[in-house]
Parts: sequence; structure tokens; C-alpha cells
Amino acid sequence: MNDNWKKRLAVPFAALVVLLAGIATGSGLTILYLESRLAPPPSDPESAARLITAKLSDSVGLSPEEKSRVEELVRRRMGEIADIRKKYEAEIEGKLGSLRVGLTGVIGKERMEKCGEWMRRFRPPPGEDAGETGGGENRCGGGSGCHAPP
Repeated sequence: MNDNWKKRLAVPFAALVVLLAGIATGSGLTILYLESRLAPPPSDPESAARLITAKLSDSVGLSPEEKSRVEELVRRRMGEIADIRKKYEAEIEGKLGSLRVGLTGVIGKERMEKCGEWMRRFRPPPGEDAGETGGGENRCGGGSGCHAPP
């Protein structure tokens, strides 16, 4: 009789161990997969060149000479891309700030503040106030819920 309860608990205990092992393995693999997919791309040309060269080498088996040429080519092009990003970054930030000014004109400053940090990072361009409606494109045309002057 004493061994009977041990036999009854053995199967559920083994099932629980297998279940927990499966959860741990699945969670770990999911985290590793998502990290590799969601990781931001390298921000500097050197890191990008090393990463792309390594991936190409793994995929097609580059010779040492090809690795050197590929790395130099990628470094140059990624440098050019970084220069383009810098050139247009200020313009993009200005447009996002103008968007915030326009949205504030439509929904009002109080409701805009409810948007939180993700909207606060769109700073208004110099000379524009996020609490004002600005020019004609920012006016909502008067209807219900419109906070902009007619």
C-alpha cells in the first residue's frame, strides 16, 4: 500500500517536469529569436561592415581577399548612408514637431499631454508653439471637438 501512492504520483510528476522543461526551452528560444530580429541595426559604419561581412561570409564562404573588399565597400556605403541620415535628420525632426503643433491644434493641449512621452519627443520647430494652432493647415475647420479657433 505504501508504494501505491508513489506510483500514482510518478506519472504526474514526470509530466510536470517535462512541461516545465518545455516552457523553459520554448521561452529561451523565443527570447533568442526575438532578440536577433528586433535588435537595432548597427549605427556606425565599422560595426555594419563587420556584421554584413560576417553574414555574407557565413552564407557564401568569402575568401580572405573578398572579405577585405566587401568590408571596405560596406564601410564606405554605410558611411555615405550615415551622412545622408545626418543631413535629413533635422528636417525630419522639424516635420514631426510641426505634426505635433498641428495635432495640438486639432485635439487641444490638454489632450495632447495625455499622449505621454512618445508624443513629447516630437519637439516643435523653433518659432512654433505646441500650444498654438499655427497656420491654416493646423486648423481643424470648426466641428465638434475642435479646439482650434475658426
